Amino acid sequence: MITLCIEQSTSVCSAALLRDSATITEKEWEDTRLRNQQIFPILDEMFRSTSLTPAEIDMFATGLGPGSFSGLRCALATLHGLAMPGRKPIFGITSTEALAWQVMKETGLDSVMILGDARRSTIWCVGYEKDGGIPKIRTPLSLVQASELVSVVKNTRVAATSHWDRIGIMLKEAAPQGVAVLEGNRTPRASTIAELMLKRISLGIPSDPLVPIYLHPAVAIRSQKKESGSR
Repeated sequence: MITLCIEQSTSVCSAALLRDSATITEKEWEDTRLRNQQIFPILDEMFRSTSLTPAEIDMFATGLGPGSFSGLRCALATLHGLAMPGRKPIFGITSTEALAWQVMKETGLDSVMILGDARRSTIWCVGYEKDGGIPKIRTPLSLVQASELVSVVKNTRVAATSHWDRIGIMLKEAAPQGVAVLEGNRTPRASTIAELMLKRISLGIPSDPLVPIYLHPAVAIRSQKKESGSR
């Protein structure tokens, strides 16, 4: 089975092609936030280097966030477009689950807290424990104030974030003794999402809903012109 996976939830994006559980090729790139998305020339290069075509892909997978608004939407739209002609399946996994799995393998620990900067003076966090060989949610995804970080991380073994440059110092200061904080930006990889997809399929666990995970509701700003005209 040939799988194509795209992960674009963070500033470090990636795409991977796998044959069964073996990675054929994987590319990483920095999200420059340009209007012209880099994913398309990168996919073209990956197909040419492996002599594969989109029609030969049996399964598609992607990370669902939380993360970049445009990155998540672009990844899902790209995979829907590639999967549509052959009606191929798409499998979605939260990007935090993939990052938790990477941290578990790196540290050998079974309890992991993944955190990120949610802007608007809040931090998002979600806790995982290894169960049945894969990460399972222990603490649901939630938004907290910086002052609540101590209580959030005290019940985990290790904490990691993709936003170390923005919340790293705050996280390190909040972590109590006995909780390891991994320094530096940690980002989920496309190959990890594909690996977890295969494990979940073998366990009979379905895809997560194919909807990007956003943490804040949309903000509507009323037009001042219309507002003044209605007075």
